[in-house]
Amino acid sequence: LKLQAIKVFAGGPDDLNLDQGVTRAQGIAFAIRVSGKDAEAQALTDEEVDEILADWVDASDLTGGAAWARKYVAYAIKTGMTVGVGGQKLAALEDITGTSLMVFVMKAMGYSEATTANIAELVVEKGVMSLADATKFAAIQSGLIRDDAAGILYNAFANGVNKDGTKLIDSYIASGAITEADAIAAGFVEALDAVTAKAIGARKIEVSLNKAVEDTSKVTIEIKRGNIKPAVKETKWADDKKS
Repeated sequence: LKLQAIKVFAGGPDDLNLDQGVTRAQGIAFAIRVSGKDAEAQALTDEEVDEILADWVDASDLTGGAAWARKYVAYAIKTGMTVGVGGQKLAALEDITGTSLMVFVMKAMGYSEATTANIAELVVEKGVMSLADATKFAAIQSGLIRDDAAGILYNAFANGVNKDGTKLIDSYIASGAITEADAIAAGFVEALDAVTAKAIGARKIEVSLNKAVEDTSKVTIEIKRGNIKPAVKETKWADDKKS
């Protein structure tokens, strides 16, 4: 439900379908959505997609009911998210493994070094998930379902930090996929709140916050006691940007 709230899973509670299997194409689409590049993938022209897929022996699988995946898969090839399964084969409609989905997600986060061989260690090293979760998901080599995918994606948004040092949820917000308010409502971002306010001088009040502020220019401090609301003449921030 939290993933639906931030538009990673579509629809409402009745559309979760957590017992359904997940294909490699669907896993690629999830990873691209996670990276906030959905619109970029959809912006590929049909000509670009045809050119990218031309050398793949099973590209014709992405027709009919699977045509929705063509741009996602082409974008994944273009950006190096996937190199297929060998022999110029995409296997886009085959079931995805836990290791492959984690690789797609970590590559979407900028970790180009991610492979199916090192992914379990990498997600633990980067703090994306616990050793127990990494071991559990890596063990799923067939029959991965949407419930498992939700676990992997939730871990990424709750804990993930991109290769460039930005939190995954922050870069997802910055992409325009959702607003910060959406992320706060879903529980992925803590709302900024004042914890204490105390007088430290005749006309000075120190306001302490629950977390550091990245851009202090976007924060307005207002003081009010009962019906009295004195004007704030000047605001000075502490070095840690938490007061």
